[in-house]
Amino acid sequence: MDEYDIQDLYLWIDELPLSRPKRNITRDFSDGVLAAEIVHHFLPKAVDLHNYQPANSIVQKTTNWTTLNNKVLKKIGLTVPNNVIQGVASQKPGVIEVVLNNLRLKLQQHLAPPRAQVEVGGGLDYDGNEAEEYDMPPPPPSRDPPRRKKKNGSTLPPLGNRSSTMPPQRRKAPRPPAPQSRNGGLSGAYYAPAPPPPRDNDYDDLAAELEECHEQMSVMQIKIEKLTRLVHLKDKRIEDLQRSVRAQR
Repeated sequence: MDEYDIQDLYLWIDELPLSRPKRNITRDFSDGVLAAEIVHHFLPKAVDLHNYQPANSIVQKTTNWTTLNNKVLKKIGLTVPNNVIQGVASQKPGVIEVVLNNLRLKLQQHLAPPRAQVEVGGGLDYDGNEAEEYDMPPPPPSRDPPRRKKKNGSTLPPLGNRSSTMPPQRRKAPRPPAPQSRNGGLSGAYYAPAPPPPRDNDYDDLAAELEECHEQMSVMQIKIEKLTRLVHLKDKRIEDLQRSVRAQR
């Protein structure tokens, strides 16, 4: 995590209604109580805050984190190793930031639409390396037509030779003859046949495209929120620098 990621994480924590203000994040989150409050804020039914009591001893801090890890975090896809729990409980610098950043990503994935979760990202491992991140949703399943079976059990080729890249050619309906006048010539008015009703496949394709658009909008909304926090962070940094410049004059 670089400086901007850490500052963005601090800004996200400041926006949450926690029971204690953030003064020293390594010390404040060492007993697991505030981490449980973060999960309870987004998933109230997933956490019973009475199970987590403020503690000063490393033993009780480890117990709180172990309980949170086994009963809550694993249900949203986040597993904190025991050595990391020991590092958080003993207030090892730089460990709690990685844990909270992964917690934030898992909460975003858990609250995002199911097929848009892959866009949120994989977070960081506990060595500070970026985990694998996916930019595109998985391809849709193949729509090749099923093979027919003979009565004796053998397989016939599928109906029509559908190409993997080109849609099947539609057989055009014969065009009705133009109306003729009484003397055998063509009449001046010609009425084209009504268009055929849409097929079920066309409706399914449109529904799939609409669903994909909704998923992309959800993913973009998450990215917009993150960029908005970064802009707010930079504005705050600029104001601090301006105050320091005025103070030196």
